[in-house]
Amino acid sequence: VGVPAAAVMPSALASSLAAIVLTAVASTRAHAQRGAVQWPLFRRLAPAVAVAAVLAGTVAAQLGSRWLTLLFALFAIALAL
Repeated sequence: VGVPAAAVMPSALASSLAAIVLTAVASTRAHAQRGAVQWPLFRRLAPAVAVAAVLAGTVAAQLGSRWLTLLFALFAIALAL
């Protein structure tokens, strides 16, 4: 497909996370329209989630494709158990 091997895992993670974010936003909007979002809890958790996302992105950028692949595989195995 023309994607360098070193870019495959970061690209896969980025596209997966983008899909997750878009789905979460759509779900939050739908639940909010029904009054089913606890906004005080959302406001309390949002800053920590944002900081964790930035830190995770920074760490992922430093790890490289091999480590990301290994960590992703270990995570998938742990979920399968």
